[in-house]
Amino acid sequence: MLLFFLIAHYLIVPFTEFSRDGFSHPYQLLISIGCLIYTIIGLLFLRKALNFYFDDRITASVLVLIVLGTNYMLYASRENTMPHNQLFALFAVILYLTSRFYQHPSFGRATLIGSLIGLCGLVRPTEVIICIIPVLWGVYTIPDFSHRIRNYWKHIGIMALTAFCVFSIQLMYWKLQSGSWLFYSYGNESLNFLNPHFFEVLFSFRKGLFVYTPVILFGFIGIILMFKKMNQHVIAIVSFAVLNLIIVSSWDCWWYGGSFGQRSMVQFYAIAAIPLAAFISFLIQQKNNLLKGLLGSVLVFLLVLNVFQVWQYKKGIIHYESMTKEAYISVFGKFSSPDNLSSLFKEPDYSHYRPAKNISNEEHMLINENFESGYFPGYGYEKSAGFRSDKTIQFSPTFTFPLKSLKFAPEVKIKCSFMAMSGKDISDSKLIMTVEADGKPAYIYKSLDLSMLKLTNSEWHPVEMWLDVPKYAGVNDVIKVYIWNQNDDELFIDNLQIVLLKKKFLM
Repeated sequence: MLLFFLIAHYLIVPFTEFSRDGFSHPYQLLISIGCLIYTIIGLLFLRKALNFYFDDRITASVLVLIVLGTNYMLYASRENTMPHNQLFALFAVILYLTSRFYQHPSFGRATLIGSLIGLCGLVRPTEVIICIIPVLWGVYTIPDFSHRIRNYWKHIGIMALTAFCVFSIQLMYWKLQSGSWLFYSYGNESLNFLNPHFFEVLFSFRKGLFVYTPVILFGFIGIILMFKKMNQHVIAIVSFAVLNLIIVSSWDCWWYGGSFGQRSMVQFYAIAAIPLAAFISFLIQQKNNLLKGLLGSVLVFLLVLNVFQVWQYKKGIIHYESMTKEAYISVFGKFSSPDNLSSLFKEPDYSHYRPAKNISNEEHMLINENFESGYFPGYGYEKSAGFRSDKTIQFSPTFTFPLKSLKFAPEVKIKCSFMAMSGKDISDSKLIMTVEADGKPAYIYKSLDLSMLKLTNSEWHPVEMWLDVPKYAGVNDVIKVYIWNQNDDELFIDNLQIVLLKKKFLM
């Protein structure tokens, strides 16, 4: 995002009335455009990579299947600032350069491939496993592997060195900010290879890959077909697919928070395009018109289904993390949520994050606001007063806490909770928590989208969000908490509590 941030910061914002704060509209617009450019780069290079092995007809079919038939559609457009879109583009470029490299080996191409592998590691450290593709591409037997090492060890060494040099930017950043060359920022979440969630990742109705992106099944069938006609590349693809599945399935939060389908798999589709193309090639070559028509109809249906379900997700009909088999069946093909949908949801179990032993949280109430004085009688959770937000009053009161007044120790959290109600579909309304320094723009900005709660039934719903106070926060910095209703519709709020949680070690 840096390039597009700098364009906005130096070439656009200074000549407008927008704030030069990193968050105003020009920054958001330029970064969104930049991420769309990455989408285009990814698709262009995936086309070039596929054209090494398949004709334009097959290549075009695969691109349509990936763009319209998978959740890549969402992460290449509406949510393209998430890392999966950029990783998809990087994987596609690496796939293309690998094919070019083995046509015409050079240290320049090896350096470029290594740099891109390192960049994948900067975006998401586990994605350095993409190195499997350039190292094993074209290797099918042990003699092939021996030949690869014997003749290309210098090139592979250059790839590894440049990948490390690029990734070392992350190491230097960790050292600069934390004082340590290695810094783990995920708290109690981690990879647990002894307890992988293979079935849930692939088949669960919460986030199963084959449930929400069934077109990828044909890619796995294509891997089998590759053993007959493209066996020189099948080892690299299978090795990458297996290792990627192990890593994705071994993460504690295997559903990866709020998302449509398995968002952790989106970048994998760039590699899965090869076996998917092998399947399309097999389909086109079939002389049995009935089989060809049947499988073609299934693929078209899956395209339409995916586009429709992305729309359902955007509307909140498909929940971002609490889907069940019953909920999925109840909303299948529906343009609106059934009345009993919320009762069919099941929230994920966060207890298996293995909290550190002998540690508990000590709570200190900071705010307990029931909006009884000076607000709106009759709009409260318990029929008393409450806060009402609409087009004339978009913001709730802002609750501000100087860090020096909290007497905080390392590793503390701020928890905000309240009750919310609306009679209409609230969109673009958020609970916001920020950390700011000396009146400067917020350097930490965390928000919770209230539209995910489906506040359409004039019933009260609980809302809760946490903010980790960073260790590097200054004592003169402040925390701000507020609700922003960007809608014209009424939003009611009551029983707001803000609590400071200090970590307490037990004997």
